[in-house]
Amino acid sequence: MKTLFNSTCIALGLFSLAAQAQQPDVNSIPAYKKEFEVVGRLRIAGSELKGVVEHLVQGFQKFHPGAKPSTNFMTSSEGALGMMYSGVSDIAPMGDDSLASTTSSL
Repeated sequence: MKTLFNSTCIALGLFSLAAQAQQPDVNSIPAYKKEFEVVGRLRIAGSELKGVVEHLVQGFQKFHPGAKPSTNFMTSSEGALGMMYSGVSDIAPMGDDSLASTTSSL
């Protein structure tokens, strides 16, 4: 039993070393290539991801001027999937920092 515990601890340690986030080389990411034209509404509801979603929307509109995106960040990540499942949004960005109320039960 002790051997199994030790093996598990070693395996978890090795996996955690391999799972460390690595910053991508920006030059290795290929440039965006438009494959089709997006036209009409594009409803985005969820987290604003610290302002990143607005920048993504602006960049998207440069390639797809016929798209009419709208954003709703009132629910943040907590309501993003619910809004998409209910048909209120088309995209549900999620990924906020942990809040005290979120982690208090842990």
